[in-house]
Amino acid sequence: MKKLKASTIIETIVAMTIIMISFGVVVALIIGNSRNSSRLRLNAYLLCEDIKSETKMLNTYINEDFEYENLVIYKSVLGYNESKDIKELQIEAYTKDNKLLYQSKELVNVNVR
Repeated sequence: MKKLKASTIIETIVAMTIIMISFGVVVALIIGNSRNSSRLRLNAYLLCEDIKSETKMLNTYINEDFEYENLVIYKSVLGYNESKDIKELQIEAYTKDNKLLYQSKELVNVNVR
């Protein structure tokens, strides 16, 4: 009779443990990265909405750029169909490496007091 070579139960358990630890580390990294991305998008949304409401409240319809910790926000006011009273308010939030996180476009009446 020939003897078959096989791994022992100890070797199998050690291999499975190493695989499970590696899998756990990868999952933790993916979840952590996802949370950071979601938090960054939420911050971008909230900052853009604040800028939008402040613009409407103060009637400051001019192009502006804002820099926060790790966000760059661009506010643009564009003409709309050659109308003096209606403008397009566009606000965009980007990361420092130029990745778009949030964009808002809205028509506003600039002569409302």
